[in-house]
Amino acid sequence: MPSRSFLAKAAVLAVFTAGVALMGEVGLRLLNQPFGPPTFWRRNDPAWEVDGLARVPVRFDPASFWRHTKAAPLRRDPDELLVLVLGDGEALGLAETRAAWPDTLAHLVGLNETARPVRVVNASEPGYSSLQGRRRLEWLSGLRPDIACFAFGRNDAHSVRLPDLQYARRLDGLGRFARSWLALHAAHLAWGWLAPEAHVPRVSVDEFRSNALAFIERARGAGAVPVLVARGPEPYDTVLEALAARDAVALIEASEPAGIADALLDRLMDQGLVLSRRRRAADVELGWASSAQPELVEGWGPAEAGPGGASGRRLAREASLSLERLAGEWGIAVDVTCAEDFAGRVEVAGGASHDLSDCRGREWRRFEIGEVAGERVSVRFVAEGRGSGGLLVHAVRLVPSDEPARIAIGAPYTPELDLTEADDGRPELGPGFWPRETWSDGRRGRWTAREASLCLGRRGAERGLVIDVSLQNPDNVTACRIEANGIPVYAFRTRNGRHRYGIEIQRVAGRVIHVRLVVERTFVPGAAPGAPRDDRALGLFVHSVRLAASEVP
Repeated sequence: MPSRSFLAKAAVLAVFTAGVALMGEVGLRLLNQPFGPPTFWRRNDPAWEVDGLARVPVRFDPASFWRHTKAAPLRRDPDELLVLVLGDGEALGLAETRAAWPDTLAHLVGLNETARPVRVVNASEPGYSSLQGRRRLEWLSGLRPDIACFAFGRNDAHSVRLPDLQYARRLDGLGRFARSWLALHAAHLAWGWLAPEAHVPRVSVDEFRSNALAFIERARGAGAVPVLVARGPEPYDTVLEALAARDAVALIEASEPAGIADALLDRLMDQGLVLSRRRRAADVELGWASSAQPELVEGWGPAEAGPGGASGRRLAREASLSLERLAGEWGIAVDVTCAEDFAGRVEVAGGASHDLSDCRGREWRRFEIGEVAGERVSVRFVAEGRGSGGLLVHAVRLVPSDEPARIAIGAPYTPELDLTEADDGRPELGPGFWPRETWSDGRRGRWTAREASLCLGRRGAERGLVIDVSLQNPDNVTACRIEANGIPVYAFRTRNGRHRYGIEIQRVAGRVIHVRLVVERTFVPGAAPGAPRDDRALGLFVHSVRLAASEVP
């Protein structure tokens, strides 16, 4: 009888304990109180503040401790070249600088012609160590990247009471209980109480070497070229240098994040994957530009909406841009909104100064920069007086010239250009067009490269621009931006086929209309059966462009 009584009491206690545990689990979930890894580290290491982790919401992940970014897609286009970046908060743009070098790399690649479409997948995570990066690559190896970047070391050196390897073993020991919020809270409370007082690196130098080597082997096993990015403390960077020399692995060393992007772009160029060598765009829309873009040099505030909803950026006292000529442009157009009390100027290449003090409201201004030498053009905005915050800059563009402000009414340009007949020597035809050709279905015209331009002359008060094009991208979609005298007037993202666009250009001043077509992504036709290989980078096929009294085509 006593044994039965004991068993009954034990059963009641077990049921009670299970009920309390179930109520605790349900309560935590109803109150939305999941386990947060940063809470544990901050409780046991008050100095914990690694690459913005304390400021960024993360969710628990039993394999890699935590995860902030969305899972990278496990599908990829077999025709594209995929660059996978695994790093910490600096690579994600959450460290002391907002400029994330993978974003800069993607921007630089987008400026250039490529042999294949290139996609940069940034799978970095805030606060990650090399151990977490190694585990994350194992999970993402299904992407089968062409290039895999390893950018760790900064967080490995951080001092903690419970190093990453020991923490990982304890998590693995929880097994399926690692999915329980109550079990996680209880386990971490006990681990914090039992943790030694001595502080050690999250990942020792020897463990870092092991993680980097495992990353290299895993990347190569997945068919990727590993690239090591040295950005950590000296002992960890020394390990990467030794591994790079021993195993013939590419090593990137740069003092600034932008330098990492430049170095990786150089490697893509050396491998023949990037065909041109542009480092800056010829235009920048500041309201949409990322802080990682190299065109934004310094002095710019965050993006904001101005009067009428147009977005841009302000300068506190002065701010700088850096643009790159595409085809010998010698004019510059600025799109700004000025407050009533604004006084200031814009300087080009540290020389010519143009007064903006008479600007009120939103205005476009064009200036000549023909005497500025070199491909790179620096632009500096300077605010003067008490209205220093009264200038909102929307966009800055290099344009072929300031001709609309200078040219005589008797311009040599016609109001219409038929590209099915126009010879190469026509004055209307600018750079960026391939030779004339005729398709098998009889359509005639010229392909553009990524950017192409032409000039048309107004004869009266034409307020419409009509463009007749055919789209034939293998992806079945073409995205293009159209500008007139440096002013964006239209943009489309359209499926293949023949299309005619009527565009209103009444707000574009001048007797000469300089039309610029900018395609988001070109394609290389390759080799058709029985035909020679075609390695041209193609945008859209243009039949004709004309000025009209109305935008109705």
